Amino acid sequence: ETPLPAESPAELVQRLSRAKAAAVAARLVALNLPDFKSFADNSHSSSAIIIAADTIVVLENEILGKPGTPTERWPM
Repeated sequence: ETPLPAESPAELVQRLSRAKAAAVAARLVALNLPDFKSFADNSHSSSAIIIAADTIVVLENEILGKPGTPTERWPM
């Protein structure tokens, strides 16, 4: 979950969320379920929707990263 060069926090979260949704779509395609076949060919003719999200902590446009231990989360 490392940002790309010049990638803003918002762009990072969007990229990570899209990657998560794509991973779910690939798993559903692998299961060969009829409602998800359009994900395999990117036709998007399915009415199925995949919602994915990611969360980061940002302070003054700086991504703080994940705390190393549970006690490190409180000062954030």
